[in-house]
Amino acid sequence: MRTTTLSLLAAVAVVGCGATGTQSTRTAATLPSPTEFHEADENADDVVDLDEFHRATALYSHEFDADRDGQLTDDEIAAGLFRAFDENGSGRVDPSELHRGAMRWWPASVRVRFDEWNTHPDRGLDEDELRAALEETAVIAGWDHDMDGSITHDDLTRTLFASWDLDSSNHIDAFEWRFEQTSAEAIR
Repeated sequence: MRTTTLSLLAAVAVVGCGATGTQSTRTAATLPSPTEFHEADENADDVVDLDEFHRATALYSHEFDADRDGQLTDDEIAAGLFRAFDENGSGRVDPSELHRGAMRWWPASVRVRFDEWNTHPDRGLDEDELRAALEETAVIAGWDHDMDGSITHDDLTRTLFASWDLDSSNHIDAFEWRFEQTSAEAIR
């Protein structure tokens, strides 16, 4: 992720309950599209505010929350991030997938060290290696915005929103939304 933290969740990627009422088939692993920006911009003011973003990111919390208790454990987050990072579904996260995933989901201050984290000579991180990297970097602990010891949908939303809001305007405009897509493509 960039300066502050998907951006899953993502993150990005955001969809769910836009004003159009259409049901999306997108998963947390896919990138946002310009169409999804307009779906998330419920009041059609050309920006997505935190409340709109919160509703649009419900997909992430639902996908990540395996036991459906409303709180995300470290294991649920690690498994969800692994699915989001493994773009090609190979069961491994290659160096470019890790860099794109980290750009969307992790604070810019976290140094990506694929070669150190890849403890097997298979040239790809498995879920356990990604989980160990998350523990080493304390990424998940930084997501607990209300410091209550658990990660909720609200915490996840705030993490992704702060990451995507490049100019800290408390709104995500169409450029910031597309930044996720264009910056990931530029890394390829």
